[in-house]
Amino acid sequence: MAQAEVELRLQQFGPNQLTGQKRLSPWIRFLLQFHQPLIYILLASTVISAGMGQWAADMILTDDNFAWEHGIEGTNLEEARAAVINVIVMVQTFYLLNCRSRTRSVFSIGFFSNPWLIAGILTTWVAQISFTYLPLLNRLFHTAPVRAEAWVYIVAIGVFAFAAVELEKWLRFRAPPPADKSPAKPTRRT
Repeated sequence: MAQAEVELRLQQFGPNQLTGQKRLSPWIRFLLQFHQPLIYILLASTVISAGMGQWAADMILTDDNFAWEHGIEGTNLEEARAAVINVIVMVQTFYLLNCRSRTRSVFSIGFFSNPWLIAGILTTWVAQISFTYLPLLNRLFHTAPVRAEAWVYIVAIGVFAFAAVELEKWLRFRAPPPADKSPAKPTRRT
């Protein structure tokens, strides 16, 4: 390439070097690890639960024991264990539906488009109902049947987690990616 061509391209496109990017501090990189939808779900459910007062289901993990506190008399530690396990399974079930696509909503994919997934969810729910209500399993796992009122909270927490992830996908992937602002590449002459 002739020196005049080199100077013309240097003037037109600039020097051929990578632009340096400012590195994030270790603390910022550490804090960015918590920038996840599930963390936001947990924080939001804590605020909602605290704001609802005594009639909300507050589950606390201390000394390997679950304490369940709400306005219903007679709730014990065994029922709390069963309820917490059911909350975990319910959230995981809804999250499984969310994970079918990283960018598309489950509503655009279709809830029943994967029969194996539905069979797996139904099998899990049968196992959970058995775990919750069969006396043999209650004795084995030191749990007690969950009252009907608790299922309202259990399902609500699962639906909240589902909605939060769907909202996050919608916010993240609704806009088209930004246009590439790099300079045009020169055409190659043969």
